[in-house]
Amino acid sequence: MRPLFLLPLLALLPLQFLSAQTVIDAGAAVGQQAYESSIDDPRVLTGIEVLARRGASGLYIAVEYADLSEESALIVIHPDFVYRWTLPAHSAVSIGGGPTLANLGGSGGGLTWNAELELERRWSRAALFARVRQFGLARFREREAGPKGPAAYVGFPVNVRS
Repeated sequence: MRPLFLLPLLALLPLQFLSAQTVIDAGAAVGQQAYESSIDDPRVLTGIEVLARRGASGLYIAVEYADLSEESALIVIHPDFVYRWTLPAHSAVSIGGGPTLANLGGSGGGLTWNAELELERRWSRAALFARVRQFGLARFREREAGPKGPAAYVGFPVNVRS
């Protein structure tokens, strides 16, 4: 998967997200995905992500990687729309979803959908979050069974622009 693949996704960013009031967070996450196949159960997902948020709504792009035994590498891109509610004590809850673009080893990939729920605790410019994301890959894995249940993550974003 080449980085040029992400250029069309940048065209999806509305001009309002490029204004001075936009908050941009960048970070990393690590998660675990359960699989129906005993060979791949469970698998670690690592990823990098960027969130551009204006007010309560935002656009989010995450790129994730997992090493699957039979299929080699799984690379997944989640360009999502998210909505965030601020809670007391520097906390927030977010809900979101969107398309999932998957590339499974040399066999290519395809398009599916995902939904996510996240709880965040912020300290100044840094934060820590816990997230669950449900996305399906069964149609990309012909020889084995696909994911079983949602993926659970922990991660840390850092505010790079406010």
